[in-house]
Amino acid sequence: MQTAHGAWTRTIVALALVLLALVRPAGAAEIIFLGNSADGGDAPKVVPDFTAGQRLHDLFDFGSYGQYGPDRSGMITGRVAVQGEYTSVRGNQARSFYRDDNKDHLMELDLRAFERLFADYQFQGEANLRKTDNERMEERNAVVLKQLNLSVFNDDNLVEFGNFYSDFSQFVMGSSLEGLNAELAPGDPLRTKAVIARTNESGRGLYQRNVYGAKIDVTPLEDNPAVTLLRLGAQGVSVDDDSASLKRDPSATDQDNNVAGLDGELRLRNGAFVVFEGARSGYIEDEDTDDRRLYGTAWRVMPGYRYKNVWDLRYLAYRVDPDYRTLVGSASSDKEQHMVSADWRLNPDNTLTVSQNWYWDDLPGSDRPYRTRYDEKYLSLSTRPFEDYRNLSLRPYLNHQRKDSNDGANTADSTTVTAGLAANTRLWDATLGAFAEMRHFTARPVGVDDEDSWRYGANMGRDFTLWSRRLYLAAGYVGNIRDDHGTEGQDMQHGLSLNGRYELAEPLTMTFGYNLQDAANTGSARDYQINTRFLEFAYRLDKQRSTVVSLRGEHNDYEYDTTGEDYSEARYVLRFVSNF
Repeated sequence: MQTAHGAWTRTIVALALVLLALVRPAGAAEIIFLGNSADGGDAPKVVPDFTAGQRLHDLFDFGSYGQYGPDRSGMITGRVAVQGEYTSVRGNQARSFYRDDNKDHLMELDLRAFERLFADYQFQGEANLRKTDNERMEERNAVVLKQLNLSVFNDDNLVEFGNFYSDFSQFVMGSSLEGLNAELAPGDPLRTKAVIARTNESGRGLYQRNVYGAKIDVTPLEDNPAVTLLRLGAQGVSVDDDSASLKRDPSATDQDNNVAGLDGELRLRNGAFVVFEGARSGYIEDEDTDDRRLYGTAWRVMPGYRYKNVWDLRYLAYRVDPDYRTLVGSASSDKEQHMVSADWRLNPDNTLTVSQNWYWDDLPGSDRPYRTRYDEKYLSLSTRPFEDYRNLSLRPYLNHQRKDSNDGANTADSTTVTAGLAANTRLWDATLGAFAEMRHFTARPVGVDDEDSWRYGANMGRDFTLWSRRLYLAAGYVGNIRDDHGTEGQDMQHGLSLNGRYELAEPLTMTFGYNLQDAANTGSARDYQINTRFLEFAYRLDKQRSTVVSLRGEHNDYEYDTTGEDYSEARYVLRFVSNF
């Protein structure tokens, strides 16, 4: 691992040298360069060239917080949070997340730096530091770098190092990574991406998974009278586990995954469009035991048509082989799907949504014992039924799912029907909502596992004025009843929440809440009741910098029908937060 850490150190040093080289020496003249102006005109951009003294002054001028004009070369801003807490646990302490008679501290520092470089390039840096003695949050009682991002960019190009999200195409890569990312536009119609990084598992002390990838996008048609967008892309990703680091996680295997794909989209001015992607993968489950590589293919095509603001039609064809694998992308292996959906805006107050979805597994090469087929139909209507009462909106919906299998006993044969209604309105300055849903499950041909369930609930929120101060109250209730035909039993769960916020004085705010969860079950699941409540006072020391000191108290009671399982928690938190 020393070699790996040395490589990361050398990369950071090299990037720092590049950033230093990008900053122009002191000067008093302005830089004028040709390019597209912000309003699309042909006027050249004018970027001021700052002296070294002004750069240092602007960067560390914390006294001018909130004053960020176009004549400022750079700045450092951030947020600091300091927290101390005390927890007490009574009863069955082993079941609690907290520890009894425990004192923890937490310090967090968010830093953001911005600096104008040459021409229209800019530098931006972000970092998050944390120190705590809470072992459930961090294993070490030391300052830990939780996140880092250093980037140099303009409207067309980006080079960044640290934590970032890399998005190629669905089947190839979409993942949070740590490392180097470059997005460059050498010139129209070409755009490129390159990634040299590792996945975030290594940041949590697990094994290291290295990721290397590149992507090219071409948009050959610009300002075409019939085409608004034509994009063609090609990308490839190689993922390889670091064998030396796998010893830190005995359950991990030394995986290797290579994926290459093509994707694109075509959008016409008449509303028609098509989005497509195809990818091929090679995968080794464990290079230390078997170097046999499995190959698989994945593809998806989604054509559609949108007519003005009335019709929106879409069709999805999707297929992923059983042996297709992507460690940093997204794909449902061993699945074929065909889906048709439509949104029809009948008028400004009514929109009808219809969809038909078929999908199944057990494709050629699958090791499943039988194929399971799904047939889903969905219908919903979003409506404002009353012309004189525009605040009321309703959404009735209906879903029907048929599931069966091709084995002799038709093991998966079942039908599920779900119907519901959701309503929202505003009445007497209060926001009100309610919903009700019924679900019927039938296991055919024998009805032993049949069940019915009902879900229902309501919520409200309203502002009041109490002693010339703002008081906000919110309440919500959710109920769930499940009737099992096989056991002839009924399970019931209920949830109630009450929350409020009151401005006691100009800088002092009180927040409070209560939550109840209650369950009465007839099966193997246990009955329980959970009561949680909190009260918090927050005092604002500085409005501009959002400097706040707060004191919060919580008390939670957990009661079960099993003797000796009950416990209660008390938690008190003192917290200071400020921006700079």
